[in-house]
Amino acid sequence: MSVVLNLIGLQGAATIVKMEAISIFEHDECFKVVERAKDREDLFEDYVEELEKKVKLLLQNFLEHAKALEEQKRNKVEYLEFLKSSDFIKASSQWWKVQDHLETDERCSRLEKIDRLEIFQEYIRDLESKEGEQRKLQMEELRKAERKNRDEFRKLMEEHITAGILNAKTNWHDYYIKIKDFAAYLAASSNTLGSIVKNLFTDVMDELEKQVK
Repeated sequence: MSVVLNLIGLQGAATIVKMEAISIFEHDECFKVVERAKDREDLFEDYVEELEKKVKLLLQNFLEHAKALEEQKRNKVEYLEFLKSSDFIKASSQWWKVQDHLETDERCSRLEKIDRLEIFQEYIRDLESKEGEQRKLQMEELRKAERKNRDEFRKLMEEHITAGILNAKTNWHDYYIKIKDFAAYLAASSNTLGSIVKNLFTDVMDELEKQVK
């Protein structure tokens, strides 16, 4: 009998009424083993009742599991927000050095240690990535600023060439005395990248010497 009823399936069996079930299985040899109609109805009702219990239990387990997953997701989000609000955590922070401080917060107790560690590591990677991008932007801005400083110093030397202050015979020491307080010189001499001011001066001298020859 159980073999026949299992053929109905989880969804179909729960919706078939007694008479429909009888009409479906009345010619089945296993079904005929139960001779009395009342016994057949009782068996079917028992099966449906048992099936309903199983479906209810499955649904309950599913809902509980879904609720647990949602709660875990919420706890992870809250823990990440907690990390973001912790000013003492930097891209260089190490888990073993900060975990004791972090675990004083109740949001830590809602997650397993492995989950806390994974979220922390992911957050550190995010901080490292952001710091890397920030360094790139800062370096690019520095290059632009220092390139402008060099251009302004070259422009100053061109003006001095035109004015006769700077020529092929001018040495660096004498020229430095004249320009040491100029904004263009001060800005270019503060550069940390590229050519230094004396090298820029030497380049101009080389060009002037070529023109003289």
